[in-house]
Amino acid sequence: GGAGDLTEPSRMAPFRHERQVGDLGFGTELSYCVQVYDGGDTLCIVTDAGSHGTHVAGIVAAHFEDAPQRNGVAPGAQILACKIGDGRLDSSETGTGLVRALIACRAAGCDLINLSYGEPFWRGEGGRVAQTFTDAVRKWSMAVFTSAGNSGPALSTLGAPGCLTAPITVGAYVSSDMMADQYSMLPAEDVEATSYWFTSRGPTPDGYMPTLCAPGG
Repeated sequence: GGAGDLTEPSRMAPFRHERQVGDLGFGTELSYCVQVYDGGDTLCIVTDAGSHGTHVAGIVAAHFEDAPQRNGVAPGAQILACKIGDGRLDSSETGTGLVRALIACRAAGCDLINLSYGEPFWRGEGGRVAQTFTDAVRKWSMAVFTSAGNSGPALSTLGAPGCLTAPITVGAYVSSDMMADQYSMLPAEDVEATSYWFTSRGPTPDGYMPTLCAPGG
C-alpha cells in the first residue's frame, strides 16, 4: 500500500507463493499482485478489469465459520483466478488469454473451471481455442462450465465458448419462488420455472444447444 508513490514500493512476492496484494493507497480502489515468469525474466503486474469474478468466487467458496448462512456452495474451496479480460479492450477476453488460462489451470491441477465470458463467433469447432477446450476436458480431465451468454431471448444467440461441444454450457432460469422473493412478482401458478429473457439460446449453425439451465439473475 501507499499514497500512489511508486518510487519506494513495498517488496512483494509472487501471489502464488505468499498471497500478497497491494494497492495504490487511500482513495483508490485499484489493487494488484505480481507474478514472475520465464525464470525471473518477466514481471507481470496483475490488476482486476472488473468485479464479476470476485462475487462469483464468493458464491462458490465463501467461508464464514461464525456466520454459516453467508457461506458459498463449497465453503473454503481453493480457487485459481486467471485473468482473461484485457483492460485495453474494455475487459474483453482474447484467444491468447483463454489459452494461457487453460494451460495455467492444467499446471495447477485444477479439477473444475467456471467461465462467465462469451462473445459472438464466426467459426465454432475450429482453431486453437476450441482445441484447447477439448484438450482440457478430454485429455486433462477437467470439468469445464461456461455461461450460455446474455444475448437472448432470440434463437441462435448462443456465443463462444458456449457453442463448443467440450464444455458444459449453462443458461439462466428463474423459478416461481425467485420471482416472488427477488422481483416482487406474482408467482405464475402454471409455470414452475422459465428461462430468463436475457439468457442466450440455441441452436448454433451446427445444431448445438445449451447443456442445462441454473438459477440466474
